[in-house]
Amino acid sequence: EAPLMSDPLPLSDNPNFEHLRDIIQSGNCVLFLGAGVSMDSGAPTGGQLTQELSKSYFPTEPAYTDLGLVAEAIDAGPGRRDLNSWLTQRFKGLTPQGALLSIPTYHWKSIYTVNFDELLEAAYEQVPNARQRLRPFYSSKDQMEGLGPDEVRYYKLHGSISRANSDDGRLVLSADDMLGVGESRQRFLNRLYDDLHEYTLFYVGFGRLDLDFRQIIAMVEKAASNPQDLRRSYALQPSLTPSQVITWEKKRVTLIGAKAAPFFEELNTALPEWARYAPENPPTAPPVSSFTQKFPQVTQHLMLDVARNYEIIDERIKAVEPNTEEFFVGAQPNWGLIASGADAKRDLSDEIMGVVLKDEHLDRGDVQCVLIHAEAGSGKTTLLRRIGVDLALSWHRIVVSLKSIGRIEFVPLERLAQATKKRIYLLIDDATDSAGDLSKLLNKAKHAKTKLTVITNARSNEWRDASVDYNLEGIEQFELKPLSRREIDGVLITLADHNALGHLNEVSYEAQVAAFEKSADKQLLVALREATVGKNFDEIIIDEFDNIPSPDGQKAYLLVAALHRFGIPTRAGLLHRALHLPLKEVGRKVLDPTAKIIIVQQPIGDEDIYYTTRHPVIADIVFDRKLMNERRRREYYEELVTNLDLGYSSDLNAYNKLSRGKNKQLLRDF
Repeated sequence: EAPLMSDPLPLSDNPNFEHLRDIIQSGNCVLFLGAGVSMDSGAPTGGQLTQELSKSYFPTEPAYTDLGLVAEAIDAGPGRRDLNSWLTQRFKGLTPQGALLSIPTYHWKSIYTVNFDELLEAAYEQVPNARQRLRPFYSSKDQMEGLGPDEVRYYKLHGSISRANSDDGRLVLSADDMLGVGESRQRFLNRLYDDLHEYTLFYVGFGRLDLDFRQIIAMVEKAASNPQDLRRSYALQPSLTPSQVITWEKKRVTLIGAKAAPFFEELNTALPEWARYAPENPPTAPPVSSFTQKFPQVTQHLMLDVARNYEIIDERIKAVEPNTEEFFVGAQPNWGLIASGADAKRDLSDEIMGVVLKDEHLDRGDVQCVLIHAEAGSGKTTLLRRIGVDLALSWHRIVVSLKSIGRIEFVPLERLAQATKKRIYLLIDDATDSAGDLSKLLNKAKHAKTKLTVITNARSNEWRDASVDYNLEGIEQFELKPLSRREIDGVLITLADHNALGHLNEVSYEAQVAAFEKSADKQLLVALREATVGKNFDEIIIDEFDNIPSPDGQKAYLLVAALHRFGIPTRAGLLHRALHLPLKEVGRKVLDPTAKIIIVQQPIGDEDIYYTTRHPVIADIVFDRKLMNERRRREYYEELVTNLDLGYSSDLNAYNKLSRGKNKQLLRDF
């Protein structure tokens, strides 16, 4: 066996240490903690814990040498609750020491651990100058959204002693435990894999032969498919062998010969406290919203609470780049397009505005709900957004819009109405999907006497059933009818202004009008494409699919369509995981070949990016024509569901919609 050796260079002269120091200082480092980091605080190693359990539970038997086996034996006898109680007493009274007291003074991108003690939590509470607050995640179902700017995600892969008797915090000690939490653990490791594409991973507290360390490296390698796609990681190893260094270098893991406490002592010296967070791109102060200027009584906390599920429509939308090109080939408009006036006026807009616009001095605080209904592709979303933008920018009303990944919540809206003393106008695209929550919202608002107007839309046939199911039949309804002659004139003027007439540019105005009148009984989306392209709509869509030059682009388009047909946007992380593509390759292999076919969506004020087709009608056509076999459809959705991570609200929303009993599209599919 090769002799053990220390790192030949002291840390202060080691270029690996210097490089890692700079990464930690930038805040782009993901920390992964093993049992060794807790030893200075009096916590046992895995081997010591195994011996203590053997002596305590089976004093007359040969000592166990495997923690999993002794845990299985205790499970079969006294039981897991008894074991959890023993472990609680064993770790009770320990206080964080050594490296654990230095970790909170640095800024981490995220933290993972296989430790089930709560010493790191205690350290963050104890250290007065902690740069962040821990946000523990015990299960992959814990929601990822709403992370505060001073919070760091803390993933406890092996459970937590404080939640040992619950399903989400169950301790991972035996092989059965690993099987029981396998899916949740794998989703956590998927998040670790995602982090590894963008940030540097730093392992602390893992020994040379640590099974956890080896398993994690192996699972990350397997998830990556190509280890060269991963960033280089670093790991502290108190003693090294030359062969170890070579072995782990091939796995893109650089070993540094030091224990945790001496490493952080040296790091603390190299980085004085004032210099421990120097991001490469310092965050700029967020622009002051005209909304908060107008309503200074609205706190930042309330704004964040509202923003979890809603977009606030105000002057900021003027800065959104209009999606004009995509819109004229069938995409739903973004807020920038509506603000720029690139949508053609509909006759129904003035009628609805007359109903919903209230004199603020005469507003008695009633609850109102207005529904726009028509068939798919008729322009309901465009009209809904036009009314919202007019209310916000022309009439200076408070308008919020439910995010496509959002959930209807009453409390933030009630608090916003109380803080501003104004009526809240809520836009909901597709009431059918949210009919149950909409009914609850209206009842709560009536009970609280909240000034609330809900403006929503739905497909006519779907709304008839939903309104009966959820007792929503008393809502004021407006039908969006096929294009009138005046509306056709408006559409043609708008198309001409944006050079989007297509082959109609070569014919007379009368022929242009005739082309639209020929499709007057069709959906606006269909009429627009058929009139400007001169081909059957389904044929246009399938030609687009078949002409995508990249196989990965076609796979991505089908995946996005499979979700968007239900109104569900696809999270970027889901897209790369389902396609087995590194995140850095998604742009080149997916987005470039599908420009103007897969649409990038980013809600106002959000950092997260989502993808959709141009319209759910288009998504339906792609899905129907490319997955015509019922068995293949079932297999496709089964595989899709396995890639969902319910910690993300968009994935949870997707799961809920795919699994609900009244999903008529799925009933039709099967």
